[in-house]
Amino acid sequence: MNNRKIKHSSRKYYFLRFSFLLAAFVFLQGIGYSSADMVIIEDSFSTEEGWLERVTNTVPDVVNLPGYTWVLTAQYGWADPFIPAWDYWPRHTAYFEHGLTSINICLGEYNEGRLRISADVAIETLSDAEGVGIGFRSSAPDYGAEYGIDPRASFTGLRINGAGTLSLVENGTVKSSVSVSPPTDKVYYPFSYEIDTSSGDVFNIKFNNVYVPAFTTTAFT
Repeated sequence: MNNRKIKHSSRKYYFLRFSFLLAAFVFLQGIGYSSADMVIIEDSFSTEEGWLERVTNTVPDVVNLPGYTWVLTAQYGWADPFIPAWDYWPRHTAYFEHGLTSINICLGEYNEGRLRISADVAIETLSDAEGVGIGFRSSAPDYGAEYGIDPRASFTGLRINGAGTLSLVENGTVKSSVSVSPPTDKVYYPFSYEIDTSSGDVFNIKFNNVYVPAFTTTAFT
């Protein structure tokens, strides 16, 4: 893939980082304190039957208020996530073959306030390795792909691995962890939490529809 047209921005990006993982039905939602909730981004990762599609440069197919496309940051050029399109693969799925890989999408003007981030995730190879993270980055390519980059460095969010360790990560560094019931190989689990960009707090953390104790942080500003 041509990676020459790379533009960086300081805007907040919704960020997914995976290690041998499947993901389905991701969404980011703005939570109004006195008004109805608003879905900002929702993607079911759909594609035509029999047609394998790379996630890079695709548009979220359900809701995309910012109007941006998914962009790729990865350590290796052959690690592009793809959307399978055959009966023997899970449908409506983004499949990641390498751990040092992320897909990112710019939030544009929808990057402040109280936000909920959610994804259905399945870890294909169970271990105590890093697993899957969903969260935010301060910068990423505006479009296209960028290789030779470790996407963990600027990641702030939550991460779950195959051993059931759920961790708070701030700028690539694990700050605190709790244990949850270990996931079953290749089974989808809902994973979600909310942040407040004014206080930087994270709360309402849930994995497999079970609340997880909140972490103390001010990192999500």
